[in-house]
Amino acid sequence: MISSLKEGVKKYFYRLTNFSDRNTRLISVILALAVTLTLLVYNYTLVKMNQEHINFYVLDPYKRAENYPEVLVVGKNNTCRLWIVVENYMEQKIKGKVFLKVADRPVSTIPVPIEANVSYDVEVESGRSWENQVEIVIEKTGRFTLVFELWVFNEEARRLEFYHFIVFPIDVIEA
Repeated sequence: MISSLKEGVKKYFYRLTNFSDRNTRLISVILALAVTLTLLVYNYTLVKMNQEHINFYVLDPYKRAENYPEVLVVGKNNTCRLWIVVENYMEQKIKGKVFLKVADRPVSTIPVPIEANVSYDVEVESGRSWENQVEIVIEKTGRFTLVFELWVFNEEARRLEFYHFIVFPIDVIEA
């Protein structure tokens, strides 16, 4: 019985290599299509999963990533205007908060363990974006760090979770 099984396998592979039998060709094509389809589905789901994300960025007053303020002058130009943008590329609506923190020393840990100067509630539908213009006024001289933190609400854990941050150093000088 084992020898007849071996003979059958040998015949199959002989026919497969010679493509002499119509059924052998048909089975080979079906197997090739099945493997190809499996790989295509796997790649599609893998790529689809990696495409879900949230973009978080800060823009200059003209909504460009160019002219960020680096130096402010007390009494003349100590106001900094920026745009906060959150884009939702997740499959569901996201809720969360953006915290704006002004630190008067270099930042060594993220999230920054200081109270937020301002917080903004964020709610963004899938495929949409949220924008908010902020105005930051610093009244004293020194080297400061503007920290924007995005926290997203985790429905399962029922709490806000840190997601991303943006840091801008800024100097404030006397006139």
